[in-house]
Amino acid sequence: MIDPREVRGLRVEDLDLRHRTARVTGKFRKSRVVLMTESAADALRDYVGKRKTGYVFQQDRPLQKGHLGAGNGVWTAKWRDYSKPGYPRIQKYIGSTHIISHERAEEEFDRLRKEIGPALSRPKGTAPLTQTTVGVIIRRMGRRAGLTRAYPRMIRHSFATHLYQNGADLMALQTLMGHVDISTTATYARVSAFQLVDIFERCHPLGTRHWLMDKRESTSERLDETVEPNGKAVVP
Repeated sequence: MIDPREVRGLRVEDLDLRHRTARVTGKFRKSRVVLMTESAADALRDYVGKRKTGYVFQQDRPLQKGHLGAGNGVWTAKWRDYSKPGYPRIQKYIGSTHIISHERAEEEFDRLRKEIGPALSRPKGTAPLTQTTVGVIIRRMGRRAGLTRAYPRMIRHSFATHLYQNGADLMALQTLMGHVDISTTATYARVSAFQLVDIFERCHPLGTRHWLMDKRESTSERLDETVEPNGKAVVP
């Protein structure tokens, strides 16, 4: 399971989408190879596109809206042209405020923005995502999944707990989690409340599943009995 620090530092050149692996660098500058699902590899392939270098996850900057203002009796549209070196500020005259209404000026401004669309797109940053941004993304994903709260450590904990409860040994879990010390991994080797209830129901004489099992065995024994012509029951 990849750590938030590893997510932020993940670079395009460290991805091997064909074999669904990625080389990440975590605590103490330790590198390791992590696995990814087929759906994750497909999503990354679409997200990365034709990029060959740089950080995989980049800050998405909202599209520039520009500004429409009225001054000295004229409507003026202003924006920054991100398609040119230095990102110069552009100003365009739309019309007189005495002739063109505000609604008409807005319509003309919308048409102009569609016309110069690429110039309004802010370039993506070259720095990795911040820790705050990663947390915000996780919380949004959690809300979409119906969770009241979600954060990176919670997802890592759930990942490790599910693996351990379904039979993964601590050595394999340590490798998947990227723990340096196995004592850190051992914190997940605890019996959950759900497991305690399941053990009680299966093993205790008063447990529901234990009682049902005894009842089935008793019924099975009665069915195995055969009755002779003299009326006596004989167990084969």
